[in-house]
Amino acid sequence: MIVVAYDIPERRRKVRRHLRKQLERWNFVRVQRSVWQTQSKLPIGFTKMIHDFDLRDSVEVYFTSDPTPEE
Repeated sequence: MIVVAYDIPERRRKVRRHLRKQLERWNFVRVQRSVWQTQSKLPIGFTKMIHDFDLRDSVEVYFTSDPTPEE
């Protein structure tokens, strides 16, 4: 699973909105206001978008195992 969390200032509202729309297009699911997750691989173009919009200090990406508890 991949979790993306971001903290983008209000003054960069348009960039934040663009990131949210892109995450939706890539089938990420919103967990909280600025936390999204997917079971898929990191999309082609994700890293480029982060660099192009200078979001390296605003976006965190976590690669985790499935959080489903064992039975």
